[in-house]
Amino acid sequence: MIKKNGKLVAVLLMVFIMAFALAGCGNTETAGQNDNSQTSVAEKDTGSDETKQQADTSNDNTSSQGEGKILVAYFSHSGNTKGIAEDIQEKTGADIFEITTVNKYSSDYNTVLDEAKAEQSDNARPELSSKVEDMEQYQTVIIGFPIWWGDMPMALYSFLDEYELSGKTVLPFCTHGGSGLCGTDKNIQQEEKDAKVADGLAISDSSLNDAGEDIDKWLKDNGVVK
Repeated sequence: MIKKNGKLVAVLLMVFIMAFALAGCGNTETAGQNDNSQTSVAEKDTGSDETKQQADTSNDNTSSQGEGKILVAYFSHSGNTKGIAEDIQEKTGADIFEITTVNKYSSDYNTVLDEAKAEQSDNARPELSSKVEDMEQYQTVIIGFPIWWGDMPMALYSFLDEYELSGKTVLPFCTHGGSGLCGTDKNIQQEEKDAKVADGLAISDSSLNDAGEDIDKWLKDNGVVK
């Protein structure tokens, strides 16, 4: 009888140990389900203009060198610059911010050329309708724009007047129809004398779909990505 009881205890003990081990492995299949739970700012940026006015600062983005958060700020009229800005945001994990004006530009190509020329002639500073809530948190600011009449749109000068970028690294990029940067990186340095303005990236309208490698190299050369 004693031997039977001893065997019964041993069997019960073995069953208990096996049940405990199985319980510990029960969640291994769901451990990776949240790997892709974070949505990029560009993917979330699908609402009305009002929802796009502030940079999304929910992600703790840092450069590959650990030098602080990155902001991609861009102005786009036709959508070409926006597409490049969103590509850069995806590659870097940066926050993204669209520079918009209170008075909208015409959707007609010839009319917007006249509007841009008039603003340049007047050295205008169009009022911006969007605002970066906390520029201080960013160490690297990537600024994108189209080339209008051999320069940045005047809305970019409004942006540079509004924010103090001293001590920050500024990376300019542009989209263009054949003119290149037109010295706009030097113009930014003139506006932000105490910022470190890197050599800019110029992407022609005809090569928008093939710009990925150039963007990757530019970001790596400037230490933004590894």
